[in-house]
This record gives sequence, structure tokens and C-alpha cells, in this order.
Amino acid sequence: MDKRPCVSRNSHLSLGQRSARLVVPQLTSNDPGGSAYLHSKRLLSQYVHALSAELAPRGIRANVVHPTNCNTDMLQSEPMYKSFRPDLEHPTQADAEPVFYVQQAMKVPWIEPIDISNAVLWLASDEARYVTGMQVRVDAGGYLKWYDYHN
Repeated sequence: MDKRPCVSRNSHLSLGQRSARLVVPQLTSNDPGGSAYLHSKRLLSQYVHALSAELAPRGIRANVVHPTNCNTDMLQSEPMYKSFRPDLEHPTQADAEPVFYVQQAMKVPWIEPIDISNAVLWLASDEARYVTGMQVRVDAGGYLKWYDYHN
């Protein structure tokens, strides 16, 4: 039996006879700090909670990964710099980077894509075979900084 993970277009991973549904929030608008983004993440959290409860009896897991600022082309772009530094007409990475630290409780401006990939790989692995309904925050403590425990 082939033991390599197989990823389809709809983010369904299967490994042998086990499978896991992975949902990773993505930015879908030009307003990364806007209320639409905030509400979509909250709705996704509620959806995965309900979905995991429904699918757990069938042995199907559902989890969501919540990353913080991630060192990608999307973050390292003038529109994103502008969203963090609206006071400047053409902000640069050097202008925006000090403000990126505000998002996280840990003293980092962003995380790397590999940090998110490792969390997703763990969720898809046998080591996480009983993990379902989780809100996995790969956010350098960002959630801790902005929300109290029960939000």
C-alpha cells in the first residue's frame, strides 16, 4: 500500500485507509484587516466545530489551522505594508516590519510557511489520528494577545 499523503484540490488528505479534512483560512479580499476576514475566520471555526462533531462517529477528522502573519509574497507586498502603515504613501518592508510585531505575543514579525506546513502535516499524520474539532493556532501567541480564553 502506498503510504505517501495524497492531496486533492478540495484539501482532503488521505493516507491509506485514514483520511482527514483540512481547512486553512485564506485571504479572499483586498482588505486583510477588515471585518469580512474576521467574521469569515470565526464562521470557519464554528463550521469546523460542528462538522467535526458530525463526522467523528464515522472516523473522519476536521480541524482548522489559524496562522498569523506568514512570510509570503502576500505579506511582503506594498498593499500589505500600506494596511499596516496607512500613514505612509509608499511604505516599504522596513517601514512595516516594526508594526508586524504587534500581531504576536512572541517577539517575531511573522512566521514562515514551513511552520504552517508542519502543523498541517502533523494533523494529517497518524500521530494526530484522534485530533478533531481543533482550532490549531500557529500564531506565535497572537490569539493570546488579542482574545481572552473563551472567545
